[in-house]
Amino acid sequence: AAVARLAGVGVLAVFGLEGAGADDVPRALAAARAARTAVHVSGGLELRAGIEHGPVLAGKAAGASELAALGPAAERAERLVALARPGEILAGPGAAASGGLAAGRLRRIGDVELEVFAADDT
Repeated sequence: AAVARLAGVGVLAVFGLEGAGADDVPRALAAARAARTAVHVSGGLELRAGIEHGPVLAGKAAGASELAALGPAAERAERLVALARPGEILAGPGAAASGGLAAGRLRRIGDVELEVFAADDT
């Protein structure tokens, strides 16, 4: 895993840079849950997270100090963060279809069903 971008208070973590693995999505969910707990414990804030699975173009631009990830999966993950309620982790259709996730609650937003992992879900 690698941190690809820090934007204000947001973080984009990318899993599978060395090659996609069957455990990328479960690892992303575990990392999001750990971050949510750490943020809550340290400051009482409710983190929002989005997880999506799919190909991305990742790398450092010439002269850049941070890794950037571009592509539909990265863009969908950022949109999922914006749609998440405080304390929620939303998993998009690509993440859900990849397997390896225990089913969360479903929420339909428009014509898309998302998996929802709330703070009280284990």
